[in-house]
Amino acid sequence: MFLEAHGVIDRTPAGPSGLHGIAHTIAARSGVIGLSRAVAVEWAPLDIRVNCVAPGVIETEGWNVYSAEARAAYPRSNPMMRTGTTFDVAEACVYFAAPSGKFVTGEILTVDGGGQLWGETWTTGKPAYFGGDDK
Repeated sequence: MFLEAHGVIDRTPAGPSGLHGIAHTIAARSGVIGLSRAVAVEWAPLDIRVNCVAPGVIETEGWNVYSAEARAAYPRSNPMMRTGTTFDVAEACVYFAAPSGKFVTGEILTVDGGGQLWGETWTTGKPAYFGGDDK
């Protein structure tokens, strides 16, 4: 999306680290991040900024595809011990689009309550060979 300040924001879920059972999603996320960084350099002379917002555990209606047990564990996936909101992600986008982001390009702003620094997340259940109950 082109913004008035000639910026572009790519939203990509979470970071490119591995998660069990969703390798296809990790590959897609990594591709978005790589492409964003490449065009950030290519388009910088045109005054177009390209950045990514990488949300962590953000409670949305999309959570309904996961089991109640998995959803109950999500707040414990970060040191803030809560889930984020869509407004948290929107504010990160505003940072990039506002004058505060006028000299920022090729970056990933992770909005995850410190989740990338903390513990582990198992979106499809922890497999038995990792010490989980999943058979």
